[in-house]
Amino acid sequence: MTTKLALRPIRYSLNKVLFLVILSYGFGTMAIGQEQDQEEQTKKYRFLKLIPQYGLLLPGEIYLDDLTPEPVQASQVVGLAIEFGWQGRGSSIYDAKLNYPTYGIGLNSYAFPGTSQLGYPNALYAFLNAPARRWTNWSVNYILRLGLGYNWRPHDPVDNPAQFVLGSYRNLYINGGFEAEYYLGERWDFAFGLTASHFSNGRSSEPNASVNLVNPHLSVKYNLNRGQRPNYDYGEVPDYDQQHWEWFLMFGAGNRQIIFDPPVTGLPTPVGLNYPMWNFSTAAQKQLNWLVKVGGGIDFMYSGVTDAKVEQGPGGIIRPVPVPFADKIQIGVFGIFEWVLNNVSVAVQPGWKVIRKPGGDDSENFYQHLQLRYHIDDVILGVAIRATRFSNAEYIEWSLGYRLKWDKNGLIK
Repeated sequence: MTTKLALRPIRYSLNKVLFLVILSYGFGTMAIGQEQDQEEQTKKYRFLKLIPQYGLLLPGEIYLDDLTPEPVQASQVVGLAIEFGWQGRGSSIYDAKLNYPTYGIGLNSYAFPGTSQLGYPNALYAFLNAPARRWTNWSVNYILRLGLGYNWRPHDPVDNPAQFVLGSYRNLYINGGFEAEYYLGERWDFAFGLTASHFSNGRSSEPNASVNLVNPHLSVKYNLNRGQRPNYDYGEVPDYDQQHWEWFLMFGAGNRQIIFDPPVTGLPTPVGLNYPMWNFSTAAQKQLNWLVKVGGGIDFMYSGVTDAKVEQGPGGIIRPVPVPFADKIQIGVFGIFEWVLNNVSVAVQPGWKVIRKPGGDDSENFYQHLQLRYHIDDVILGVAIRATRFSNAEYIEWSLGYRLKWDKNGLIK
């Protein structure tokens, strides 16, 4: 069982919540002007979708040892989601490349019948629901959701001392899965599927064992389209012929919490201190087709948790022991695979630290960086998770960057 901790949750700031809302809006703005049938493009094809869910916490025994004498009951989760979305209708090349998906926003609510110590969390998210294969009256779709989970009941030494899963009220929400959807008529669709959900604060607040859910679901969708269905035949997609390179500069920052136990601090309860983490990246990449970019670059990293120790200052206040700045600097090289959805993209960046103080922190040389990007012309806004071993989060990173484009004729303005 995880070491028992006593700390108060760290709250996400309002600007981060607003940034998630901006990213959510970005899923619905994937459009580049194409000369297609104007009347068809102006139809909105909006819908409402209701999704009852029943599933399991995985693995339940890790999370629930101290929460209830009935861990089997407590491992269950029930939920209900409502989504508002719109159908991709050919106003973008990316609609056609993704087989005319749906985009939108949703609100998910969960309850755990076996325990009240996890709270009654909700998740506000953006979604992409795209057909892997479409037939006349039905389709098989893959589902991607990203947003903000809130209303968790976090660990608290007084109010919730036995909960060692999450130390924060708000957490990052990631969801993915598949469903089969059948078109019942002009206005109604029915679907059944399976999704997996992950809630984590990226170690900005301990404990952070994370919560993982598996949810089979049924759903019903009501189309607000006056009995009309979209036409999915908009002609052939032109070949990608924009043969240029990109070079980007990006700065990202976050924080990570470390807990110091009473034998270290001399205090009766553990103490949590937050340390800054930041990264400056520069990279070159080339877009190979409408959906894929590849490249590589260099990370210049600052790890505030290097040689993290504490001491008692005047008045018994716990404070960090100073560490030389140079010991906290790390340099890594990385590759990039970026999945492009017009002005929204997902970048996967595995890397290797070539300069790092040995034993300075609990990270490893091989690291992973998964980032959601939103482009406003050449300005890049990003939110990412940095991790090792593909599961050990280091911190959640909030990024701002800029890119330059060039081809054989020089810089593209």
